[in-house]
Amino acid sequence: MIFNLQNELFKDKRVRWALALLIDIKAVSMASYRGAATISAIAIPPTGTHTDSYHAPMEAWLKDFELDTGQTQDQPLQSEHRQGNRRDAAPTMGDQIPTSAGDIAKSFGRGWWKADPAAATELLQAAGFAKRGNDWMTPDASRSRCVSWSRATCARETRAGSMIAQQWRQFGIDAKIDVAQARWSSAARA
Repeated sequence: MIFNLQNELFKDKRVRWALALLIDIKAVSMASYRGAATISAIAIPPTGTHTDSYHAPMEAWLKDFELDTGQTQDQPLQSEHRQGNRRDAAPTMGDQIPTSAGDIAKSFGRGWWKADPAAATELLQAAGFAKRGNDWMTPDASRSRCVSWSRATCARETRAGSMIAQQWRQFGIDAKIDVAQARWSSAARA
């Protein structure tokens, strides 16, 4: 997901972090790529030389990174998804599944943020959001709303965006996906 930072709500990193911590990346990977998605916790695709130039050198820093919600501190990176994705992708990928740790990291990514609704709650509250019933309200008391855009030409992206929007809705954020003809990848806006 790439957030539209021209939107006032997304300028607050606590809101972006909360939304990221509401994503169950395994469910997104299964819905979109049958478990074979290459996951990236940074805004650089984990493809080609990027894995050696960016992802590998940052892996230790990402593992040690601590997120402060204002109430708790935690290390949010989850890298164990690789083995689960490897196992889940086996029925469709067969012998193409890598076996070495380095190749598994290149094929399935080096990690994503663990789904943590409690930390997301703390972050949203610290950003001035409030829960009313089952809905999250923005600091100006309007219902929080996210729209995930996806290219019409990429069914996998559309399925990924739909799964993310569903996870946000289950948490109480009014989220939907719009499929567009434009040449951009999944992005969130309000």
